[in-house]
Amino acid sequence: MQPLILFYFKQTLTKFWGAFLILLAIFCFAERQRFEGNGQLFIIKLLTDHYFIIFLMTPIFIQCVSQVVNEARMVELIRVRRYYYLTLAKWSATILFTMVFVASVCAVTALMSIGLSFNNEWTGTIDEELAAYLIATFQSPFEAILSTSCFMLVGYSFVGCTFITASHFFSRKGAYIFIVASYVLMILAFKIVWIDWLKYISMSRFIILHHNFTWKFTWQETLLIVMIGIVVQFILIKKWRYKGKLLQIGEQVVGKGLFRYYARILFARQQMIIWFVGLLVLIVMKASRYEETLQDFIVRFFYGYMNGEVHLFTWLEQLIYVGIPIYLFAVFMQGWFVKRDWPLYMRVRSKRHWIQAVVSLMGLYVMSYVLLTLLLIISVSVLLDKPFVIDGGQLAYIFGMKVLEIGALMGLMLLLFIMTNNVTLAFLCILGLFILNFFPFAWTNYNVAGIGQLARMVEMNQSMLVSGFSYLASVFIVISCFYKKYFAGR
Repeated sequence: MQPLILFYFKQTLTKFWGAFLILLAIFCFAERQRFEGNGQLFIIKLLTDHYFIIFLMTPIFIQCVSQVVNEARMVELIRVRRYYYLTLAKWSATILFTMVFVASVCAVTALMSIGLSFNNEWTGTIDEELAAYLIATFQSPFEAILSTSCFMLVGYSFVGCTFITASHFFSRKGAYIFIVASYVLMILAFKIVWIDWLKYISMSRFIILHHNFTWKFTWQETLLIVMIGIVVQFILIKKWRYKGKLLQIGEQVVGKGLFRYYARILFARQQMIIWFVGLLVLIVMKASRYEETLQDFIVRFFYGYMNGEVHLFTWLEQLIYVGIPIYLFAVFMQGWFVKRDWPLYMRVRSKRHWIQAVVSLMGLYVMSYVLLTLLLIISVSVLLDKPFVIDGGQLAYIFGMKVLEIGALMGLMLLLFIMTNNVTLAFLCILGLFILNFFPFAWTNYNVAGIGQLARMVEMNQSMLVSGFSYLASVFIVISCFYKKYFAGR
């Protein structure tokens, strides 16, 4: 297995690792210019820097380790007697790379500290709270450096081996999703201090030693979790006979059933890019205007406008936000509903199953869009360092109302398409509903276009959940009565 371990180890030494060392040297040089203290404290300051570890070290480490998260080739399989030996070889390569990775970080920081005094005393400019924890725990700065480095080595090794274990059971994309989700949880646990349970599952507690002090853990507990986790993973990869991947994402061209067939088309990569870019532009434009808390920003983003007192820019923002998923769904309808792919419909057990698949897909589509919006708002707020103050009840109301609003509009567009067989006409009619909000009439307050805006709730002085649900239910009841018209010959 030694040639295989060496092969995997060489794969982890990517160009990103070399670029990281250069960035690290530049970062250390900049920190050195304003640092006052001895060399040991300078090294501790860098090895305990939250932002440096979370936003620079960890992404580079994940990128390097991900190079061995791939499907085994035949040339690799013939070198091992058991399939799980392959995973153990990747484990060994990951641990070896972690040793080089952590040692290189310590070496660069030590080199950049040359010129400072090395008196091994607690005298220098580091965070007072952190210094209090370190002084109470370690007798000297050198002991703190050694402990922090060893803990980081063990933590990164555990994290890397866990990612490799994920690739043993999941497909490549499934393993990547697991890795990215773990990293996102690490960031959220660092920024969202009021959600305690995030700290227990965050990667940072295994990597950053002093987080075990400030988060009221003990390093002994964390190391015990690491040992148990490694043993459990070893038992799983050894005893669980390999019979293919447990999660295949994107491996088949067409999944089983009409819902999966349509979902693969509607959730294509190009459409997701349009979602992400469109939402990111809207959110960044709004986020950069004011200094406010996260809750204030969420309210301002979804507030909208009063009927008859429409500000053109705000009206366009709301139109674009709601229009993105509706337009993409209209394009999907134009490409896959108008032509009437009869060989596909012949595989459906009944016409009712077709409309059930379409309606279910619409619900998933809308909820995914609104959820992505909230996640991007939180992410941008974290990056802009907005105070993380949030009202869970109000957030749930916003999520529900936007799902009801966009869902009702998309359902109405589907109904118009079934009745007219014209996607363009149905889409333009939906956009026309937004123009009604310019008129200061009382009845326009019940216009389904804009019913999910917080301004509508303020203007009506009541929750709009009942109205939104009534619209959505009415639309789909009508669709259930007339969907067979879609299959009628024209």
